[in-house]
Amino acid sequence: MNISSHPGVAQSTGNSKRKQAFRFPAPENSVCPIPWQWIAIGILAVVTFVLGYIGFWKNAASLLEPRTPLDVFYMTLQLFIMESGNVVGRVPWELEIARLIAPVVPAWTVIIAAGVLFRAQIQRFRMRWLRDHIVICGLSRLGLELARDARSTGRRVVVIEMDEDNDYLQSAADAGCSVILGDATDAAVLARARAGQAHSVMAVAGEDGINVAAAVALRDTISRMPSRDTQGPACYVHVTDPELCSLLQEHRPADDADLRLEVRFFNFYQDSVRLLLEEHPLDREPISHDDPRTVHLIIVGLGRMGQSLALEAARIGHYANGGRLRLSVLDLEAAARLKTFYGRHPQFNRVCDVQFKEGDIEERDMLDQIQRWAEDEKSLTTLAICLDGDAQAFSTALAISSLLAPTKTPVYVRLSDETGLASLISGHGVVGAWKTAVYSFGQKSSVCTLDKLFRSEQDALARAIHENFVIARAREGRASDDPSMRPWNTLTETLKSSNRQQADHIAVKLRAIGCRSVPNRADESHVVALTNDEVELLSRMEHARWNAERFLSGWIPGPKDIAKKASPYLVPWEDLTDSIREYDREAVRQIPHLLSLIGHRIERSTIWPKYKSG
Repeated sequence: MNISSHPGVAQSTGNSKRKQAFRFPAPENSVCPIPWQWIAIGILAVVTFVLGYIGFWKNAASLLEPRTPLDVFYMTLQLFIMESGNVVGRVPWELEIARLIAPVVPAWTVIIAAGVLFRAQIQRFRMRWLRDHIVICGLSRLGLELARDARSTGRRVVVIEMDEDNDYLQSAADAGCSVILGDATDAAVLARARAGQAHSVMAVAGEDGINVAAAVALRDTISRMPSRDTQGPACYVHVTDPELCSLLQEHRPADDADLRLEVRFFNFYQDSVRLLLEEHPLDREPISHDDPRTVHLIIVGLGRMGQSLALEAARIGHYANGGRLRLSVLDLEAAARLKTFYGRHPQFNRVCDVQFKEGDIEERDMLDQIQRWAEDEKSLTTLAICLDGDAQAFSTALAISSLLAPTKTPVYVRLSDETGLASLISGHGVVGAWKTAVYSFGQKSSVCTLDKLFRSEQDALARAIHENFVIARAREGRASDDPSMRPWNTLTETLKSSNRQQADHIAVKLRAIGCRSVPNRADESHVVALTNDEVELLSRMEHARWNAERFLSGWIPGPKDIAKKASPYLVPWEDLTDSIREYDREAVRQIPHLLSLIGHRIERSTIWPKYKSG
């Protein structure tokens, strides 16, 4: 497939003749003037003038010399150019102080003026030795949040922005970022920003096509770097369209042949819902192997956030009782969106039980339907409101919360602006008159952080999973040229994603047996191995998760054919041979060891009983 033909990819502007200039930052590490400096100079000048005037007047009085106020005024002004401080007779202390500090005022002014006049040259000079910094390509709201977070950690940040009228430019400068006005898809501009020597480059402009083009330009810049620079920066490319993001992850158009540039495509909506389900799991109460309840997720609004939440819940929603996730979607245009959603994910109903209901969420029958679902004692229900408008989402959450109070069903509401309605929700998710727990999610300030974007802990765990897989398969004699046997740095993004999904599901598995992962401490005991019963239970869960991952990626049951995405193992656990089941058991037995590699251990809960088979 030609990625550039996708409607989500705009053509690169590539206009190297656009205005390119430096806008120097205005924080403490800048030489350009900031308000306190001008205020200080003004105060110093006034104090100097007053003391000088008093001193000259006293000196004239002591000498009995007749001087007019205009004469004294003129002499005081001359202090600033060191022309009038040499007087005869007694020198008053006011004049002593004034003639000492008067030269400071013009000198300080000249220094600041030089900084103003030559700030672009100073900027270029400092940039020549810049390394291990963060480069932000495109100053969108997302880019501003990432820039602020990077500055809060002490990192230098260089922002490349084409639009000199961008509303966020001043905010970026106030945060301490150096700003280059230019085209991030121009290799010359990237070179000026020292992108090749950066710690990471983040392409987060408002258009997917510009972001991809910036990554390609960075690849070309890296390819021309001297060979001594063996490793280039990590490149994070934001793609707004989740489907396009998946296609780019698979086709990798910005790959670097010399492996000096790692490109990761990411999507804000996917990261938001992943963080939501990590902090607020759908199995918030123990789902044991004999629990009759079904985990039920109700989604109001099937826009991009709603679709991303449905997919992430389907990937991770595989529990100890073997029950399928129940998903109910309410949307004003449910029929049309259902058709589009299944067009992209035709096997979605193989993974979970789906029900769509079309209508206006503000209508009474829709609210009553949500209430009936929440009152179902055979379900563990969660409600997520994913409407695009903050005002409507907030008012909907407010209306529903009182209805769900008796059921204690948590409500999660997507609010994009953390300074607006989201600020009314406290850290514990409870608001004044609201009768049930209400939490906000989807704010860029909570998702768009370096820690969340780098996902270093998750990647360390995913990398460990992959390396264990390679060792085990090598023992079996699998060919080293098999795509799945490549080192992590050369692994396709699709296979990396598979390992990350397996890593994410470890928390679900541990909750199923009354355990959790916690940072390791030398003075505490830890679980060194899982029991055989636990291994068997978690292996079933792992196979269900693996099936879901494959189905959602377009795989089908059938004779093994990687090109056609067909596998004979896309069947229930009971239909697997014991030798194939052993692959899942092997993955589960390694969980304690894998967690130890990232400094974690397994801790058994004092609330949940230890799992034993029936």
